[in-house]
Amino acid sequence: MLLRILNWTPRLFTLVGVPFHLHVTFLLFLAYFGVFRPEWLVYVIGAFAGVAIHEYGHVLAAKFYGINTRKVILFPLGGVALLERMPRAPVKEFVITAAGPLTSLILAIWCGALAIITFKITPFFIAMAAVNGGMFLFNMLPVFPMDGGRMFRSLAANWVPYYTATKWAVRTGQVIAALCALAGAVVGDFMLVAIMGLVAWMAQGELDGLTPPKKKEEPKAEEKE
Repeated sequence: MLLRILNWTPRLFTLVGVPFHLHVTFLLFLAYFGVFRPEWLVYVIGAFAGVAIHEYGHVLAAKFYGINTRKVILFPLGGVALLERMPRAPVKEFVITAAGPLTSLILAIWCGALAIITFKITPFFIAMAAVNGGMFLFNMLPVFPMDGGRMFRSLAANWVPYYTATKWAVRTGQVIAALCALAGAVVGDFMLVAIMGLVAWMAQGELDGLTPPKKKEEPKAEEKE
């Protein structure tokens, strides 16, 4: 029963044919701000609206290539678009992956412009410009399976086999994640430590789920008479 509650993801709406869900932990996250930090609630909702739009950037790019998305889920640590499949074609994977950070960058510019054209610097739009700009920069880190790591993998896959490209992306990302986690521990940002640990674990899981290419058998040496 408890497991069912923890996995509860109620559907909020459907956009471009893709259901949008909130994880139960995200509902608890909102409830916390609603009760204990109500002055921050509008900022939290605005920030996660940016996360949702980021994920729908992936959805629309995937739809362009005829790939459907089962659903989008929002968690307290971010969001995920569950595509039916990720294409092995490097160009397609790169475009689908890059669509999310590009959407965040456009949102950051748009929110910054809104703060200017309203003839006053509004704290909300400034905050949203900063959040979406930060989301763009964070997702561009080559840490697999984040967007930057997948973009790195898709570029590497132009020259090496898919499994090798994934291994490069995973190992590179794990090193960067370890450095970010160390920096987070030094400054006391344990949320960053948790996020970097989570993405490093997820990356290893995705690599372990791939089948390594079979090694070609060495030709047998001819027996001497």
